[in-house]
Amino acid sequence: VRKKPAFVPQKAKPIYNSIAEEESKAIKRSSDLSFSIRANKRNRPAFITGRLSDNKVLSVKNAIHTLNYLHHTMGFENAEQEFPEEGVEIRRFDDTTFYRMKQYHKGIPVFAQTLILSTDPEGNTETLSGQYVPVSCNDDILISEERAKAIAEKESGKVLDSGGLIYYVDDNEKAYLCWLINTERYELYISTVNGTIVFKSPNIIEIDINTSKSITTLLNEKSEISILNKGGGAPYSLYDGARNIEIYDDYRE
Repeated sequence: VRKKPAFVPQKAKPIYNSIAEEESKAIKRSSDLSFSIRANKRNRPAFITGRLSDNKVLSVKNAIHTLNYLHHTMGFENAEQEFPEEGVEIRRFDDTTFYRMKQYHKGIPVFAQTLILSTDPEGNTETLSGQYVPVSCNDDILISEERAKAIAEKESGKVLDSGGLIYYVDDNEKAYLCWLINTERYELYISTVNGTIVFKSPNIIEIDINTSKSITTLLNEKSEISILNKGGGAPYSLYDGARNIEIYDDYRE
């Protein structure tokens, strides 16, 4: 029987004492790259430019530690526990390195909440973009994983596997602890509290060459994108090479 992972909350390690101090230090540090913050429609930081740390970022540990310089600005509980090393993926494009950091809560992944830190070839920070939300909800497990599988099978057919526990946060920032159950047709997010299907995403997507799709970016910008491949299926992300940020995450659809 799968259970919640053991989790012991630790004291956060902010570098500074306030948002004002974080911003003041970042402005002074960013003389060669102006410091700025843009918020999303929920008024949470979604795109930050500047030299965000006193230290160069040359490893996953460095990237996570950099978040402590923005503890108050971002509203983290404890960045080092919310963005653990196992949830970090490194990607490189031209001369830019991207540290893609998945958010966790109490040791459990949070669906579609990711921060991306970009650095230049020397390891100097350039941008932090993406999504972070504080998670707070009833996370009792009153519905077993086997019961969730039965609910999923009744809803959408044969169950392929279970992805275990995951927090799902909706567009109103309401959080749920769920079982992630994969069927032949859908990924279903089923509440551990009452068995409600909180969200479902199609497992099979067919798209035609040269179709287009209207999207709203993570910065709340309207855009039209072209689809140039056929027979997709995996959610995708879009990067803005000029600003070195992720601007769209298909996991939010």
